[in-house]
Amino acid sequence: HCFCENVRVNPDHKLTAVHTTPAADTPHSMLRLFVSLQLLVAAFAGVDVCPGEGPRYGDYKCNHDGTHRVCAQLVEESSGSPLSWGEGGDFWEITGQKQWQWDTSIVSEPNPGDSWCICMWAFAKLIGRVGCENVHLRCDSTDISYVLGSYHDGGHSLDEAHTCIEQKCPDAVARFRG
Repeated sequence: HCFCENVRVNPDHKLTAVHTTPAADTPHSMLRLFVSLQLLVAAFAGVDVCPGEGPRYGDYKCNHDGTHRVCAQLVEESSGSPLSWGEGGDFWEITGQKQWQWDTSIVSEPNPGDSWCICMWAFAKLIGRVGCENVHLRCDSTDISYVLGSYHDGGHSLDEAHTCIEQKCPDAVARFRG
């Protein structure tokens, strides 16, 4: 018997696992097992393409690194201009990233659209500033299982992000919790 401590999905979709003995069966190890299993489920559950995401991941999906797991609509579909997220302004204003605003990349080839894979911390910050009702989230293109299995990102608690995803994406959450 071995205990699977860490599961990773490589870019070529092969699994890599690090094993320890059952003696490592502590509550902390069990939590790591639970999170590892969530990552494994996410790798096979599928995340749709985030329309507008750039070529940094090759397949335009929000399921590759440890933070860019939320597909959020950032620009108006018809005009391509930054989308307002309530009184706080647009995504770049609210998250303090205005100097790096990349809206022209979102609407351009090779994957033109209106959305981008954003950091979980930015998603949490947006919810805190404008409320869940003003958040523009693409449920099928967000790595729901990964976000729900994460508790902090970039120094931000993801509690409000979990609650918002549960409100906005009930079908995806139900599939995850099965």
